[in-house]
Amino acid sequence: MPLPTEVVKQLIPSPSLGAVYYQAVFLLETLQKINDEDFPEHAGSLRDVFLCIVDHIHDELVELFGDHDLPAGGSADWKRVRKLAVRLHQIYAFIRYLTASSPRQTPPAIQAALAQLTRTFFPEAATDTVCLIRPQWKYNLTYVSINAVLKEVLSQSVLDPDKRLNASKKEPLLHKLWLKWLAKELEQNPDSTIPKRPPRRMAILSFAGLDTEDALFYPLLAHELGHFIDTSSLPEALNLDLQIQGVSHITREQVVAKISEEVDDGTIDQWWEKILERKNICLRELIADLVGLRMMGFAFFFAQAEFLKTVFSWSDTAVSKNGYPEIKFRIAELLRHLKKDRKMMRFLEKYAHSESKFEKSVSQGVLDYLDEWANFLNAPSPHPEDDEQEHGELNPLVESAIRKALPHIERVVKGIIPADRRAVLSPLFFERVERMLHDLPPTVQDESPSSFSEICSAAWAYQLVFGEEIEIGHADKRLKRREYQKTCRLLVKAIESIPAHAQEEAAGDPLSSAPPPAKDEPQDEKAPSKGSAPDPASQGGVLSSSELRRRLALPVGDDGWIAVIPFANDCINGASIDVKLGNWFSIAKKTRLKAIKLGDSEQELLVQNIGKEEVFVQKGKTFLLHPGDLVLGVTKEFIALPDNVMAFVEGKSRLGRLGLLVATAAQIAPGFRGVIVLELVNAGTVPLELAPEVKIAQIVFQTMTDPVPEEELYNITKNYYCQIKP
Repeated sequence: MPLPTEVVKQLIPSPSLGAVYYQAVFLLETLQKINDEDFPEHAGSLRDVFLCIVDHIHDELVELFGDHDLPAGGSADWKRVRKLAVRLHQIYAFIRYLTASSPRQTPPAIQAALAQLTRTFFPEAATDTVCLIRPQWKYNLTYVSINAVLKEVLSQSVLDPDKRLNASKKEPLLHKLWLKWLAKELEQNPDSTIPKRPPRRMAILSFAGLDTEDALFYPLLAHELGHFIDTSSLPEALNLDLQIQGVSHITREQVVAKISEEVDDGTIDQWWEKILERKNICLRELIADLVGLRMMGFAFFFAQAEFLKTVFSWSDTAVSKNGYPEIKFRIAELLRHLKKDRKMMRFLEKYAHSESKFEKSVSQGVLDYLDEWANFLNAPSPHPEDDEQEHGELNPLVESAIRKALPHIERVVKGIIPADRRAVLSPLFFERVERMLHDLPPTVQDESPSSFSEICSAAWAYQLVFGEEIEIGHADKRLKRREYQKTCRLLVKAIESIPAHAQEEAAGDPLSSAPPPAKDEPQDEKAPSKGSAPDPASQGGVLSSSELRRRLALPVGDDGWIAVIPFANDCINGASIDVKLGNWFSIAKKTRLKAIKLGDSEQELLVQNIGKEEVFVQKGKTFLLHPGDLVLGVTKEFIALPDNVMAFVEGKSRLGRLGLLVATAAQIAPGFRGVIVLELVNAGTVPLELAPEVKIAQIVFQTMTDPVPEEELYNITKNYYCQIKP
């Protein structure tokens, strides 16, 4: 039956009221899918901010419409509906920030590491600060202030025109909306742990390499965090410091004096505004660079220099037409500040004269790299590209203003990150590099929450001193790429070992493959005590607990050493080592493939690419394995075997009695490096909850009668070498 004519006449000029209400409901449902099981903590905090706003808009629409199909009022109601609809559409645009922060797109390890940097380096307690990380879809970096983009959304004239919420300067509209939403949540769930106030500072950091294995460039995110700190500093942003703005100010008269041609006053004012904005952009970029450098030390310089020279052309000018510092000027400033850090430079200079050949080679290699940069930056730029700018005679004004501001930029940055909190290197730096040389993650015993910068610096030192040469040595391009992938995977695995909070550092297991020997055991077991069994390495047998402890305690690279990272003393048994379940799982997806022909490498590769889905389960959460299901999991531990030891993965009887079958492909080959992939099958009749860090299996180590020849070892030529995911 057709609608009555009078209803049709009302529908034609009216907003789509039902659609606006339905969008509000759907947006609430979409936000609620950003759950604490699958997304990082800061994504949940930002989700709650959006939820409290959308929930209020939903309530306003319900009240506005009442039981009517159309608003009861006149044009004022239409205007209100349209404004509320615009706010909903704006928040829809923000959803991409949240969904892109999922573990499938953004490595959880780097998300946690940057959250730790936020807690450490914000000038005030950062408990009310949300810093979310996501990849972006162009090869660049971006900082987005959510506080800034929410200003338009949080319009009191739109969301609370009658001022029923009594928002004020002391308790702004967002806080009032939060309290209103919180009251509803607590009514439904009295045990809710939602904080009483919304986050005061919120930002999104992004980098295209986050969704790739380009982990060596993760330190660049410290630059975007520097922007966040700059704009969030109180009482004013760092770049608005009075002395910085005073010494770098460019007057209108200076602009007039530099423009040679006749132009009208309006054009001069436009150019003056452009020049001031160009100068301010450059100030902000240099501040973010120096903040990143003090946070991350050498790692930031290495990453920034290698990144910039790859994606930008060289120029002898200091500031580009869009206001960004030119690459040569930018790297030169970073290098100048780095070399002024006497503690850092003395550290390298000291170890460049070490009696240890390894420490000497690493230190000298890094110093040579920095010296080569200094020599290059002092020479004319190679084949500089012209940066044609209208009124290029104004460039010297900007460059002069920037150079005058440099000492004051350094002062304000040091005020935010003083000398006792900046990134430094410790003697563990060399142990980290050496571990990477043996294809181990650069993590050490009793890892600290503040070790992110040293881990990244060690990875870059390895890449520059050893990695590049190893890559060059591979004639096959696939092996070159695998070598670089290996380096990045080892770095990510080390970042995963960083405790999120200081209290976890004290309570956690030692992150080392070298536990101290038990007090009742001999320190040197090469000569067995009376009545003990002979050295199993000479006979080819299963390693006992005492032999395992001895081998785990050997220096990296010694004959017979074994690495289990992280290692806990309570995991060692009479003839095996317990391993824990990691956080990553791989589940099979339905595909269009009718069948897989075993032995067909192309079909097997296709299944790997389209037939599986990665799932990350946070600590404290569980993965449900249904009867008859197969899922791939990994051990938390990274295992490394020498050339004369192999190992077997065995399920635990306690779990087998519940129907859990573990590791059907049980052999670990000599020379293996990586986490162990576990094929987990529920052969029982009830679902099983798999929790990360539960003891899931045991590894039995056995010596070979002879070492395996180098060409037969499990090495970089194998597909799963140094794997960190299933």
